[in-house]
Amino acid sequence: MEFAKDVDDLQAMRAALEPNPQLKTEPVQWFYCFDEDNVVLGKSAVNSMDGELTGKKGDAMRLYINFPSDHRGNTRKVEARPAEKKLAPAK
Repeated sequence: MEFAKDVDDLQAMRAALEPNPQLKTEPVQWFYCFDEDNVVLGKSAVNSMDGELTGKKGDAMRLYINFPSDHRGNTRKVEARPAEKKLAPAK
């Protein structure tokens, strides 16, 4: 991935893209894998990366995610989406 512009909120961007391999905390960002019919095959948080999250226009990094193992050849699109916020239980 390459930054197309300077990031305004570095802290939020880093929280969303920092590797979280054991899912020790709830991910801020999910990467959804889709097939050719736009059916969701699965989702993954970032497991690891090459480079640095600088937030500067033109800088790049590689993000590694786990594709659903039984659908690796069927994945046609990967899309980043913010994690849904969990609602507090009703009282």
